[in-house]
Amino acid sequence: MNLESYCKEMWRILKPGGLLVASTDCWQTPMQLGAHIPTGVPIHVFTEKEVLNALHLVKRNSFAMTGPIDLSCIVNWGEIHVDYICCLHSAKTVVRNTKDSCRW
Repeated sequence: MNLESYCKEMWRILKPGGLLVASTDCWQTPMQLGAHIPTGVPIHVFTEKEVLNALHLVKRNSFAMTGPIDLSCIVNWGEIHVDYICCLHSAKTVVRNTKDSCRW
């Protein structure tokens, strides 16, 4: 997924002040899941650095984070016996300029 395009599309479809809620699987170091595709689509587990970079991207695309990010919630993906961090985050859209505030 192209995160830049995702952010732009989410900003486009949400009303000003709209809430974007997402979860991200991550781990401190790169994780190779190999052939494990339990949901039918390839899974990407982000590194903590990738999560932080993605959050900067979200902010650059006119979103304001609603609170701090917790990278300490370790869960186990029982089906493939993998530990990872499940990071839940949310952001609100902010008005970029006068022209954008009239998009609705």
